[in-house]
Formats: sequence, structure tokens, C-alpha cells
Amino acid sequence: TTTMAAAKVLLPSSAALVILFLVLPSSAASGTADGSEEWGYVEVRPKAHMFWCLYRSPQRVENGTAPWPTVLWLQGGPGASGTGYGNFMEIGPLDADLKPRATTWLSKLRWAVQDNPVGTGFSFVEGRNRSLMARTDAQAGGDLTALLIELYRHKTWLQGSPLYIVAESYGGKFAVTTALAALKAIRQGRLHAKLGGVALGDSWISPEDSVLSWGPLLYQLSRIDEKGLQQCNSLAQQIKAQLKAKQYAAAEKSWEKLESAVHQDIVIVGLDRVVAELLQHPQGQLSDGRGGCEKGGVHELPELQGDEGRRPGRPHERRGEGQARRRPPKLHLGRAGGRRVRGPQRRLHES
Repeated sequence: TTTMAAAKVLLPSSAALVILFLVLPSSAASGTADGSEEWGYVEVRPKAHMFWCLYRSPQRVENGTAPWPTVLWLQGGPGASGTGYGNFMEIGPLDADLKPRATTWLSKLRWAVQDNPVGTGFSFVEGRNRSLMARTDAQAGGDLTALLIELYRHKTWLQGSPLYIVAESYGGKFAVTTALAALKAIRQGRLHAKLGGVALGDSWISPEDSVLSWGPLLYQLSRIDEKGLQQCNSLAQQIKAQLKAKQYAAAEKSWEKLESAVHQDIVIVGLDRVVAELLQHPQGQLSDGRGGCEKGGVHELPELQGDEGRRPGRPHERRGEGQARRRPPKLHLGRAGGRRVRGPQRRLHES
């Protein structure tokens, strides 16, 4: 959409930053000729400058009857670039190859994205003074609120639009602190916005609770067996103990081991595919990891004999044209927490 966007993707970060500073001094703003995209800086604290981008939906026709929502997108990390990663790799109008994204959120809303906390991406502090960077989640939320105050003061057309603060991963913490600070600013009359809601996606707001849930969840989905469950739970308990002892660096290494086990050693398809399958097939049908979910089809898993699933039987045959409908696989009462699991089960580890 803009040459600035192209520069961010195609040039090394240092070169892109030099170009950006040459054409866009701090506290200034620029944009496309049609007004579909704007970008600039806001000095959220003395000598601390946050970079932002604001996109208008090309599909929106302003008629005044139904306010078009605005989403403030908060990237995780902490320290991942929203204008870079979130924009080009996830939900922005262009992908990393600068090709239009069919699933961009702009089909339904306006979208504001920024590099948060200050020091991330194109956001910066003067003199490289690290003491000016945000040190707490609350301070990061205050900086984001300062950004909103300036945007809504200069862009009055935003004031009638409901604001939704949406975050992923560690951004979930920023979403909560920002919402609280924004509500306070609204009540004080400093922020002329209407807060519509807060949405947290895959939020990394309680790592301990998250990692403790991975093993039981994957076990009940029949993606791991008792051995895999034991491995997951052992690493999760290790992380819990390290967090309690404030051994955060060690806890992060243990978390990396757990993620590696889940994505490579234990689960055929990885957590992202499991989530995608659950969203696409809410009736509990899961693919066998050979691409069925992405292609829109479901590969049936091999039948296993008995509740324990010790020996795999012959794979299900696909029903051809004119062929009699096969009886659906019976529910197996396995060891997944004493619950019935729909469809045939598969063991990913054999003793």
C-alpha cells in the first residue's frame, strides 16, 4: 500500500530506519494519497517516541448509521513489531511478499497497529537511553494510552467508532493494562474514545497455567499417549518449580524443551494444526496430519483394536460412488481422563 511498507519489508532494518527518519521526523505523520493508510510518531513520554500505522478499510462506506469499529492491535513478545510482524505476517492488508491478503481484518474494521513497547521496531528513545524504555506492563499500557489520546485528538473521525483492544501472546498483558488506563483517561476527559471491548487471543498471561494444560489437552484429543502425557507434565512441573524459585532463564529453557517436544517429538501435526482442525471440524473429527485440514478434507485415522489401541488395524476405506455407507467408528472408552473420545484413537508412542 505504501513505499514505507515496502521499505520495511525489503530493506535491512537499519537502512529502512534511516530512510524513515529522513522522510518522517518524530511527532510527524504521513500517509497515502487516498487516505487509506497513515503512519507517524507520537511522543508518549518525554524523549520516548512510539511508531504507529492506521489503516482505513477500502470496503467501508461512511453512512453514519452504523459506526465502523476500530481495532488497536497489540503484538506479543514482549518486543515483537506490530507494524512489521503483525502487519505483514498475520492480519495486515499485504503479506510479506507485498501481495494482497484475502483474510485481512480490514474487510470488517479500521485497524491501528504500533511498535510497542517503546524500543521495539521503529519506536525509539532519544540518545539510546535505555532507562527511558518501559519497565512494566502498566507503564507500557500508559504509553499506549498516550498514543490513543493523541490519535483521537487529531483524528476526530475516530471518536464515533467503538474501540476494541485486541492482542495476541504477551500482548494480552498490554491489552489489560491499556484498557484500564484508557478507561481512566476516558473518565477524566483526556481520551475521547468509546471502548467497545477487549479480546485476548492465545494470550501468554499465565505461562504456568498454559504449560500445565498442554499435556492433558493433547492427551484427551488422542494426540499423545501416556508416555507423551508424562513427558509433557514432567516438563510443565519443572517450569512451575523454576518460576516459583524465580529461575526465569531456566524456566524459559524448559519451556523451549516443552515446545520442541510438543511440536516435533510428541504430536504429529503440532499445536497450530490441532487448533485449526478443531475450528474447521467442530464435531471432533481430526486429520492425520497429512494436510487434510488445509485442503478442507479429513483423513480418517487407522482403526485400533480395543479400547487400549494396542494394535492398529486396516485403515478405513473411502466410500466410493454407489458404495454402501459404512457404519461410523464406535466410541472408544480410553484412558483420556475417563471420558469418551469420538472416533478411532491413535497412539503416537508405543512402549
